[in-house]
Amino acid sequence: MRGVKEKSVKMSDFRQNLTKYVDDVLIDSNEIAIDRFGRQVVLVRKDEFDSMKETLHLLSNEANIKHLRKSNEEYLSGNVETYNNVDEMFADLLDD
Repeated sequence: MRGVKEKSVKMSDFRQNLTKYVDDVLIDSNEIAIDRFGRQVVLVRKDEFDSMKETLHLLSNEANIKHLRKSNEEYLSGNVETYNNVDEMFADLLDD
């Protein structure tokens, strides 16, 4: 995922260095896997987590997958429209 580095740390180390690890996640977009009794939890930025949830949601519906595939095929074939700005794009969309 976008050059994200994942570190694995023991729970005791995480507790002792909580601020450092939270800053690592917030500032550098790293992920921290925290090991406790042989099981792990992962600390990630909320926007990354929300993005992962949205992706899972979109890919859990067959109609969405078909639409994404079709859109990707159109893009790869060069069948795309470009706009100079968002207002131009919305004006074109509203004309349809």
